Formats: sequence, structure tokens, C-alpha cells
Amino acid sequence: MISVTCSAEELKALRDEHFHHPHPRGQMKIAAVQRTALGADRSLVAAMLGFTETTVRTYRDGGLDALKQFEVGGSTSALDAHPDTLRAEFVQHPARIVKKAQP
Repeated sequence: MISVTCSAEELKALRDEHFHHPHPRGQMKIAAVQRTALGADRSLVAAMLGFTETTVRTYRDGGLDALKQFEVGGSTSALDAHPDTLRAEFVQHPARIVKKAQP
């Protein structure tokens, strides 16, 4: 097992980031690093969080700054180019009932 050492300040930063990260996947990445830093076996951490051991090692080796980065793939819409127009339209004509507000 590879030992990961973190200072008390780094562990505190991991704890803070874990709960304040805006995306659940980011929270899981931080949890993986936090648990390995506290001495948990990488294979056990991987099994608990549903990652591979290689993924846990990659998260651990990237450092705290790498954990904060989160890139989500996906499709884009033609509407992405018009946020101000859409916002103005919704302000002028807000949905009056929940059913209309749902996609």
C-alpha cells in the first residue's frame, strides 16, 4: 500500500472542500483522497466509492487544486449563445404556474 501523507492544514482543506464542492462527483473525488490520506487502503476506498484503484490513485496524485477542477462533458444548445435574450424574455413573461415552468 502506498502511504499518503497530508498535513493537518491539508486535511482541514479536504474536509472543507468535501462539503462545499458544488458537484456530487467532485465531493466523491475529495472523499477518495481524504480517506487514502487518513490511511485507508486504496482498494477499499475504490470499492466504497465505486471507483477503480487507478482512479483513486489519479485523484490522489493530482493534488487539491486538481480536485477542485471539474469538467462535465455533454451537448451544447444553440440557445447557449443567447443567455441575455432568454433572461430578458423570462423576466418579461414569467411562468405563472408550475406546470408551465417545467421543461
